[in-house]
Amino acid sequence: MTPSGALARLVLRLALRNRGRALITALGVGVTLLAFLILRTLVASWYTVNTDIARSDQLEMRHKISISFVLFRRMAEKVRSVPGVQEVSAMLWFSGYYRDEKTRFGQLAVEPAYFAIFPEYAPPPEQMASYLEDLSGAIVGDELAKKYGWQLGDRVTLTGTIYQGDWPLTVRGIYHGQTQNSDRARLFLHYKHVNPRNEHAHRLMVKADPAAAKKIDALFANSDTPTKTESVLSVERSWASWSAAVISAINIGAALILLILVLVLGNAMAMAARDSLREYATLRAIGYRSRHIYTLVLAEGLFVGSLGIALGLAVAPAALRAFSKLMEDQLGGTWQLYLNARVVGIAVAIGLGATLLACSVPAWRASRLRVVEALRQVA
Repeated sequence: MTPSGALARLVLRLALRNRGRALITALGVGVTLLAFLILRTLVASWYTVNTDIARSDQLEMRHKISISFVLFRRMAEKVRSVPGVQEVSAMLWFSGYYRDEKTRFGQLAVEPAYFAIFPEYAPPPEQMASYLEDLSGAIVGDELAKKYGWQLGDRVTLTGTIYQGDWPLTVRGIYHGQTQNSDRARLFLHYKHVNPRNEHAHRLMVKADPAAAKKIDALFANSDTPTKTESVLSVERSWASWSAAVISAINIGAALILLILVLVLGNAMAMAARDSLREYATLRAIGYRSRHIYTLVLAEGLFVGSLGIALGLAVAPAALRAFSKLMEDQLGGTWQLYLNARVVGIAVAIGLGATLLACSVPAWRASRLRVVEALRQVA
């Protein structure tokens, strides 16, 4: 057997000397890493703004004074006169619920031009044609359709909160998004079907050259309805930045979880090092140096820690689905949490770093043992 093979066999033997403790320690590492993954995935999803599909020509117009003030559909005619503007669509937040008040998801009343501005929400052409022919038609995301078992032609009744009453709709199209980060849990209905008072709109969505934003705002600068036009990407990033306090709290929670990981693993490795005193003393007696013992303890800790990390990653997808369901039940809406490769990479790197940190003190103590004193304790 090669020296490296013998060392690996020794590490495995020492790590599994007390299999119950090794298993509990690995489970502890797995649980703490899983909690860290969930929190960091939540933060990552908060800041996910579909940068892979968002384009610079997707602009959003709102009232300059307050986000709660409305615009008017008639403003779209002036906007279309601005050089570089290609499409304009009025948009309403419908804000209804399905079945009960806890069953909420994104609902937007839009004009047909909206799907030219945001093609990621467009269903296949034949379904789009069916939607355009039916004023009470609706387009839904595939995740929303899967969750509630909707199929093309199904009747869906929303209860309005802003726009009171029951609103029966027919599913005419199902979109699938362009990437995993696309919001595939929205419902779109016709703006004309809602027919709001004075044809007001919460937003005007525009497809235009980014330079057109200032020209659009200049049109309404001295009117009763001054506007602020910016890219959709900037708007979504602004929404995320307004949640800084929540994000900070989650980050603090993630840091505390890492501290727990270090304490759990450090305590377990300290006990393992005491139990392995005989082996360390023997190795020192036959010529192994302090650095070899130090490396041996670190390797033992990395084995247990890596086992825990693997367990945490294995159950992470199912845990995220369960957490998403819990958030939906408690807060309503549709939550979509997926493992992010960057988050997984960070979690694994931090988990291994925390493992090395936790094992460094027991490893240092074991490497500082004097051979005579160690053998006396064994005897």
